[in-house]
Amino acid sequence: MTAPNMPTLIAAGLSTLTLAVHLFAGGPEVHQSLQSAGLSPMLAAFAAVLWHVASVLIAVGAGTLTIAAYKPQFRPGVLIVMAVQYAGFAALLLFYGLTRLGTPWPMPQWTVFVILTGLCIWGLRGAAKPATPV
Repeated sequence: MTAPNMPTLIAAGLSTLTLAVHLFAGGPEVHQSLQSAGLSPMLAAFAAVLWHVASVLIAVGAGTLTIAAYKPQFRPGVLIVMAVQYAGFAALLLFYGLTRLGTPWPMPQWTVFVILTGLCIWGLRGAAKPATPV
C-alpha cells in the first residue's frame, strides 16, 4: 500500500472535523435559528436546502480528500478542485463578514477554509510526479 500524502490526509481529517462542527454546533446556532425566525415557507425551505448543500459539499470533500491521500492518480485533480472550493468558501465568508458585519470575526469559519486551501496546495507538491519503477 502506498504511504498517504500527509497534507492531503490532514486536510481530510480537518474537513471531517469541520463537518462535525458544522452539523453539531452550527446546526443549533444557525440552521435551527433560521428555521424558527419566522421566514416565509419558501425562504425557510431555501435556507434549509442551502444549509444541507454546505453539509454535502464538506462531506464529499472529506471523502474525496481521504481517497486522494492514498491514491496518487486522483490527487492532483481532487486537490485542485478542493483548493478552489475551499478558497471560494473562505472568500465568501470574508467578503460578507467585512461588507455586512464590518469584521470577519463573527464568522471565523474562513480561517478553517484558508487552512484547508493551504493543505490542498501543499498536498499538490509532488502529486504529479510519476511513479518510479521498482
